Order: sequence, then C-alpha cells, then structure tokens
Amino acid sequence: MSPMYKCRICSKEFNEIPPDAIEIAAKRRGTLYQFGGEVHDLSRMRSKSADHRWHRNLVFGCELCFPMSTPVKK
Repeated sequence: MSPMYKCRICSKEFNEIPPDAIEIAAKRRGTLYQFGGEVHDLSRMRSKSADHRWHRNLVFGCELCFPMSTPVKK
C-alpha cells in the first residue's frame, strides 16, 4: 500500500492519520496535526500521473515522459 499523506515539515509518509491525532489547524494546502509528541503538516500525496499533468513539454528525468525500457531477452 502506498502512503497517502506526507508531512511537509519532516517529509515522513503515513498511510493513515493516527486515531490519537489532534487537529491543530486546517489550511488550504494541508492540516496541522499533533500526535506522537510531534507536529505534522499533512497533505494528501498525488499519484505520479497527477503530477505529470502539470508540465506541458517532455521533461528529462521524468519517469512518465521517458519510461525505462526493458531489455529484450533472446
């Protein structure tokens, strides 16, 4: 299962928001939660296809613009 939330403060990734999390503040780009003695600014992660729609031209290094070719076995 891929992570659904990413903290914008510490870059940790979470599959779900813990049940003991306390919502401190909500804003446009994420929500501040306190759990485990730390404060996290959690925002939903987008899939690679969602990120891909934002650039119009081919971008070098983009996995979706330039997928890795698999070697052909003989």
